[in-house]
Amino acid sequence: MIKKILLISFLSFLFFAGFSQNKPILRTNANDEPKVERKILKEFSTDTAAFVKEIKTFFTEVAVDDAKKSMFDFLDKWKTGGFSLDEQQQIIAICNKMLKVKMRPYPDFQGYFNNILMIKNKKLSSDIFNAYSEVLGQIIEKQKKEFRGFNESMFSLFQDQILADNGGKKWRVSSNAYLLEFKKEPTITFSATDLQLYSRADTMSIYTTSGIYYINTNKWRGTGGNVYWARVGFGREKASVKLKKYYFDLRTSDYSSDSAELTYPSLFKTPVLGRFSDKVTATFQGEKASYPRFSSYQNVFKLNNVFQNINYYGGFSLEGAQIIGKSADSTRAMVTVFSNGKLTVKALARSFVIAKDKLVSSKASITIYIGDGDSIYHPQCIFNYNEKTRRLTMARKDEGVFASPFFNSYHQLEFSPDNIIWDLDSTKMNLKSISNTPKDISFESSNFFNIDKMLQLQGILDYNPITKLKNFFDKNGSNTATIDAVAGYFGNTPDNMLALLILLSREGYIFYDIDGKTVTQKNKLAHYERAANKGEDFDVIKFISNLSGRPNGVYDMNTKELTVLGVSLIKLSDSQQTYIIPLNKTVKFLKNRDMVFNGMVHSGRFNFWGNGMYFDYDSFKINLDNIDSLKFKFPEFDDKGNEIEMHDIQNTIQKITGFLYIDKGNNKSGKKPYIEYPIFRCTKESYVYYDKKSIYGGVYLKDSFFFRIDPFVIENLDHFTAE
Repeated sequence: MIKKILLISFLSFLFFAGFSQNKPILRTNANDEPKVERKILKEFSTDTAAFVKEIKTFFTEVAVDDAKKSMFDFLDKWKTGGFSLDEQQQIIAICNKMLKVKMRPYPDFQGYFNNILMIKNKKLSSDIFNAYSEVLGQIIEKQKKEFRGFNESMFSLFQDQILADNGGKKWRVSSNAYLLEFKKEPTITFSATDLQLYSRADTMSIYTTSGIYYINTNKWRGTGGNVYWARVGFGREKASVKLKKYYFDLRTSDYSSDSAELTYPSLFKTPVLGRFSDKVTATFQGEKASYPRFSSYQNVFKLNNVFQNINYYGGFSLEGAQIIGKSADSTRAMVTVFSNGKLTVKALARSFVIAKDKLVSSKASITIYIGDGDSIYHPQCIFNYNEKTRRLTMARKDEGVFASPFFNSYHQLEFSPDNIIWDLDSTKMNLKSISNTPKDISFESSNFFNIDKMLQLQGILDYNPITKLKNFFDKNGSNTATIDAVAGYFGNTPDNMLALLILLSREGYIFYDIDGKTVTQKNKLAHYERAANKGEDFDVIKFISNLSGRPNGVYDMNTKELTVLGVSLIKLSDSQQTYIIPLNKTVKFLKNRDMVFNGMVHSGRFNFWGNGMYFDYDSFKINLDNIDSLKFKFPEFDDKGNEIEMHDIQNTIQKITGFLYIDKGNNKSGKKPYIEYPIFRCTKESYVYYDKKSIYGGVYLKDSFFFRIDPFVIENLDHFTAE
């Protein structure tokens, strides 16, 4: 009985064991649902029909619909003759290599099928198919971890000719002719292609270049190629760069190239060698874009007529549509402006921007040439030329060295308008305020001195900065020194000296070059020191122009005259009580503070009214060639000889010609008491008429009744009495 039971059990085991070799083994999953475990596929058949069945079986458990679609699309292409027999064997070989290293149907096989389908759909060459198969096989064997990234890169290349896609920035080639190889890593070699980077708002291109793309590392090593400035509106004939060798990472959005050659026919007869760079930006900038960029290796160029009668000297860069003129080493770039063939304006700066319709520097020293060695100078202002209006504006700002006054050596004046404006087709320059309301513009003689100003600079210091700085320059033996040398003399640091030097520059005592870090003394520094400590003569000529909407001054380039408007009063001597009140608030300055004006001269107790009056600064006198009338006051005294009050003389002296000597020419300050001054010398006959209506109804006509006065001299006008 026991033997019978054992026999039955053994036969049953043989039955079920044999059944299990031909049928799937049923298991349960986590939900106790039956799950089929199929035999593991170890190799695809080289028989094309069997291969199709095996692929279908291989994808049976794939739950991703897109992956299954890729598989069916591939098999459709296979069964309809889409692949040659040789290509089919290559495919089977690749699939077996993938199977061997346990790659999955999704995403690995799907990615592979998508790529070979894209090669066929885009009708790429069989050479590309073969090279892809060869390189992919190498990657499977040697760089399995790079498989998926490589396939993704190749799909973008096959489909859209995209080399790299970096989140909205795509590098694209124009050519489908390339060599795909595997050396130490997969590479793609292009013998001729356009390479372009696209972003949502911008595009940059390299045309007709060659290069090698290193897929795993996203590096591009290029040779040759041309770049144009089309992004900023330039035609190809206007500006282009020829690249030599360059190298960059395609994960970035910029690149650069040394030893590039710029062709810019309107400026250079031959190509210029330099460094080139380009970059895509996040927003569209059009003509305002600052890329592409080129910077020349050559330090100094001379560019004639960048605009009509405007030349440039210095380094050269092209940033977008703008030419950037930069300084070379310690030498600043220079712009010169000519009028009638003569140098009229020179600007020096670390950089200039030259666009299609403007030339600008945010910080330039300005020299306006007057002739015979004279000029108007400012150490640091804004230089702005507008080609559309042909207008040059040289502007001050109320900060730092910008706030320094203009110095005019011809007229020996300092003045502080906001702008000097020159329309290049005009022979006049306007001195203007930018304020919409009347604003005080100061004009000051170069020999002006005020001890209070000097003491204010000293403040609580135990020395006067003007005196100490003048002593430094005397010992230095030069008018220019570095800030380090000045700071060392003052026992201070350059940083701590900066505020004082900027203040002295703003007040017109020195020129301070912030970029060059140099200090240059002006004559005003020496004058103040000598006037304060050594008794040097000085004057008190300082006045205000107050206007809005019109120029405060007009400089005539032909006559060299400076006409100043909005002037209520100009004090010539406080010790001699002499000042002028110009008619229509207008006075004309000639060389060295000489003046021509109409209006009134007040001196001591005398008032002169007339036209064409001429103030001679050196001799410190006024030529009174056309005086309409003269009136004066005289004092009334009490019995004790005390002055009670002043009275106007009733009659007016008319038709006067002569000279008013304010003081000695070397005593404009009035420090020495020459009591005879002011002196009026009448050189011709003058007259008193009695034809006023207030005198008997005007019965005494000029022609028949008058009092004639012979030439005379009156001294000490400020102490004149009736006696």
